Amino acid sequence: MDTLAAKRRAGCPIEVFWYHAWMSLLFLTCGPTHSGKTTFGARLRAALGESAKFIHVDNDVVDEFVKANFNNLRTDPEVLARRSPTDPDLRLLIPQLATGYALREGYSVIVTASHPRRVIRQSYCDIAKANGARIVLLRFRITDEQAVQRIQANGRETGVLDTQPHGSVDFQDLFEKQKNVMEEPTDAEKQRYTKIFEITEANTDDVLRSVQDMIGQDTSRPLA
Repeated sequence: MDTLAAKRRAGCPIEVFWYHAWMSLLFLTCGPTHSGKTTFGARLRAALGESAKFIHVDNDVVDEFVKANFNNLRTDPEVLARRSPTDPDLRLLIPQLATGYALREGYSVIVTASHPRRVIRQSYCDIAKANGARIVLLRFRITDEQAVQRIQANGRETGVLDTQPHGSVDFQDLFEKQKNVMEEPTDAEKQRYTKIFEITEANTDDVLRSVQDMIGQDTSRPLA
């Protein structure tokens, strides 16, 4: 209580102190391809600096690693046929393992992937709860026109699209598939999150600063 009183006297927002009282935070992205999830995670990681107890887990980076080292297992049709959101393949399993490990060690984490299914998001809620962490949903919104422009201008490699769960010929096809299967959070799911941010192209910088503030970092530095 003395610490809380000191924070009040120093003018520290009580909401900020409340977040910091928890050991760690898990930021979970949700949104279709090219909506800005990976870029947001990379910018947040860069803004926090190398010394911060924070990691960025990007599912596409994980998939590239799995493809380079275990591609026969990654593409085995019999193995893939047995996979489900509750019994995931390596592309989903490794990020979940890394997230749980980091949270147990007192690190905060941002996991960047589309996470369209409620059952997948629930698995991360369970991981956060098991490790005494709070979870924040970052819901990325993008129009069809913005997606087309970004896909055409980006030039990203399509190597992660060759197998499940993508199974797409190009990013435009993947965007349409992810948009069609995206499950919005129910009222019950929303109750599991400490906070939900709706992120668009217009408010990305503001949300990035808010997230830094939640983690307890200096938000006065210019954003990358």
